[in-house]
Amino acid sequence: MAKTPAQSARAILHIIVSGGTYANEIIIYGEVERAFLETDSTSTPQEFVEGLNYAKDQGWLTSHDTRMKLTQLGYQAAK
Repeated sequence: MAKTPAQSARAILHIIVSGGTYANEIIIYGEVERAFLETDSTSTPQEFVEGLNYAKDQGWLTSHDTRMKLTQLGYQAAK
């Protein structure tokens, strides 16, 4: 069953925070995408993109090129 963008966003936050990232730290896009796709074999690249966009719309992440930054809001939402 396909994940909603909100579910994908929460999964992305979980991956980021469980890897030891705190608010305002930079994360490499490809590392998070790889972990997202490997954690659940049913996950798709489209779900990752939709989740990432949802997380950015919520103010949980910002992104630039190949990097993302976890915001304070995103860190709190992951807890």
